[in-house]
Amino acid sequence: MKLKTVFVSLALLMLGSLAAASPVSYAPPTPLDTGPFNLSFSFNVAAASSYSGLLQTTSTTLSNMSISSLVLSNGNSTYSFDPTSTENGFASIADTISTTNIKGHSVENFQLDYLLGPMLLSAGDWTVTITGNDLNGKNGGGLTLDLDPSSVPEPLTLALTALALAALGVVTRRRTDR
Repeated sequence: MKLKTVFVSLALLMLGSLAAASPVSYAPPTPLDTGPFNLSFSFNVAAASSYSGLLQTTSTTLSNMSISSLVLSNGNSTYSFDPTSTENGFASIADTISTTNIKGHSVENFQLDYLLGPMLLSAGDWTVTITGNDLNGKNGGGLTLDLDPSSVPEPLTLALTALALAALGVVTRRRTDR
């Protein structure tokens, strides 16, 4: 009987961990074509989760890559991020320059980071659309987007953990009453 109780409790705890949200990453092929771009990709959210993100642009020329907007949509909800506004927590957080030495030549790399504030994404399919402009595709312009679920436990995870602990408590109490 004891072994069965342990297995049931572990199974319930493991079910709770299945509800955890997965991070999302996107990096289009580089270099991008010169001129305006409109990049889209889709991903699936298994369970409603709060996400935050980081959009990074890179180039070998200062101000070569500019972002006009970033939109997350699932048909029912839309989050629009405008780099000229801090609405929805979208803000430029870093502008860095680094130098790499390649075969005796110094190459500067310019990176601009944008922070996407927390947003609640419901379960289902989502589409991300990023619009911007690459002034010179030959300058190695590129971008990456990372969306990470917050570390706050999901309600289902908490409920299943509480259920497993309650079941364990009931079994322990019954044993001590015998």
